[in-house]
This record gives sequence, C-alpha cells and structure tokens, in this order.
Amino acid sequence: YTPFARLRHYEGRSRGDYIPPADIATGYGHLAELVREGDPYFNPNLSYALRMPTLSRPGEETRMERLERILRDSA
Repeated sequence: YTPFARLRHYEGRSRGDYIPPADIATGYGHLAELVREGDPYFNPNLSYALRMPTLSRPGEETRMERLERILRDSA
C-alpha cells in the first residue's frame, strides 16, 4: 500500500472502438425498457444522436430507433 500511487482510467483505451456484439445485445436486454420509457429529466428539445447538448433536428432518429440500429449494425 502506498498513499502516493496515482491511478488513471482511460475508458476502454486498451479495447479501442471495438465493442463485442454480445456486449451490445446484453446491454440492449438490460436497457431497452428504460430507453423506451425515456429519461423524465432529459429535455425533449435536445438531440439524443449527439454527445454535445444540441437541439434535435426534424426527422432525427428516436432513442429506440438509434438503439435498434446499433444492435442491427453490430450483428
């Protein structure tokens, strides 16, 4: 034990951008209902498609459409 140790966590850096399809399917199984219900605190005027707070655009994918597309693309 040393109180001088510094640890850094780089979110998936060793894995890169690859996410195994089985992980996506498992996550979908756990989160689909929550995504369908929506976040009551999320402003409906904001986009779910972009990571930065941005106004949603007409015709933008819904949360479920986006999740299902990601699932399809990973298969």
